[in-house]
Amino acid sequence: MPVYWWHSLCFRENRVKVLILFLIFLGVPVGADQARFLLANRDALRARERIIQEARESICAEYFIISNDVVTVNELSLLREAARRGVDVKLIIDSVGSSLSREMLVAMMEEPHMQIRFFNKPNLFRPSTFTHRNHSKQLNVDGRVGIIGGRNVSDDYFGLSPKRNFVDLDVIVSGEVANRARKYFLELWVTGLGRLDNNERSCFSVENQESCLREKEWAKGLVEESKRRLDNAAMRIHESEEPVEWMELAEDFGEITFYSNVAHKNVSDEEHLLIDNLNKFIAGSVSEVLILTPYLIPTAQTLEVLGKIISAGVRVKILTNSLKSSDTFAAQAGYRAIKKYIVSMGVELYEFNSSSIIHAKAIMVDKKKIFIGSSNLDIRSAVINREIGVLINDEVSGNFSSEFEIIYNGFLSQSVLIGKDGKMVATDSSVDEDVGSLSKIKVKILGILLPLFRNQL
Repeated sequence: MPVYWWHSLCFRENRVKVLILFLIFLGVPVGADQARFLLANRDALRARERIIQEARESICAEYFIISNDVVTVNELSLLREAARRGVDVKLIIDSVGSSLSREMLVAMMEEPHMQIRFFNKPNLFRPSTFTHRNHSKQLNVDGRVGIIGGRNVSDDYFGLSPKRNFVDLDVIVSGEVANRARKYFLELWVTGLGRLDNNERSCFSVENQESCLREKEWAKGLVEESKRRLDNAAMRIHESEEPVEWMELAEDFGEITFYSNVAHKNVSDEEHLLIDNLNKFIAGSVSEVLILTPYLIPTAQTLEVLGKIISAGVRVKILTNSLKSSDTFAAQAGYRAIKKYIVSMGVELYEFNSSSIIHAKAIMVDKKKIFIGSSNLDIRSAVINREIGVLINDEVSGNFSSEFEIIYNGFLSQSVLIGKDGKMVATDSSVDEDVGSLSKIKVKILGILLPLFRNQL
């Protein structure tokens, strides 16, 4: 009987192996990575809520900006609930980009399964590293599913700000690529990140003890108020839950490549950069490159790559923010200083002409391969910040590439052609008609001062 059982098991295993080989022979992805775009703000928000609620073992999240608004409190409330379920929750916050209150951090860290660390806390003894930031954005659940892209945690990244909002793009992925993203996060986690100093202030040796005690009680009250905000947010989310399976409509791919800096890289180390992989990716094009970047100040190496492929007959289209749609005058000054040169190379250049701000970062090569991530095509993303992203090979079906082209053309429909075939077709004055005089003056002044901070853009 035991012999028969083993023979039966081996026979079943062999049949499975034969089936897998047969599927591979037919070109069917087996155990493939999956991906789906998250363009609509509602989809991006609901997907995050859903995968956090489905977490069983671990959640790894890292962001450049975490605010103190509705979207922030909603996501933090779900992370706190997950920690209460026993899920191991790790959150990396950039120490400069985040505006999350200390009271909210204390309220979160009271949960035993919740850990928060800070990237590159300002150090007076290393002032040159102050501008080196963790610009990566990812939410990873169980190493099984993850969201990577441009969105930070703030109302204006989900269309909920009463003022200006960002137009952004994420991708939700599952499979081995999510596991690789988690491995990168965990390697970064143990590289000496800063921690919150949560030691209670002692009033024993303070001259005015009564005032000190009042301050402590006031601080405790703020922490309790933060807890109530988190509880109320969790309740609202549960009342409005929608049963959506986000990966049901996802596309299957044989393998999705995860790009990042190496985790142990020092913030000032210029080796092992994500931009090196992006330059190789662009250099391999044979027909067309579509680039979507909020800030356009390429490095000399990237400009060289673009020049070579254009000389070889590759069509290059780049879409970036105009002064009207930009959120930073310094980046606009840097871009304007190089705009004419980029057009003279033969780039087909467009500027987004809207009150919203493009924040999506993506590159498509030959309608076959697409990069989506946190990296802009500028010096800061190339050699200063930490960045991550995924490269999706869509050579088999082409559906993902077609979807990206629709997204890209949607942006183009709200854009102005700046230059084509080596010639400028629009001037700054014509594009900036709706821009206030003060904004124009600021950009001009920063343009004069550009040599002082060019390498920080």
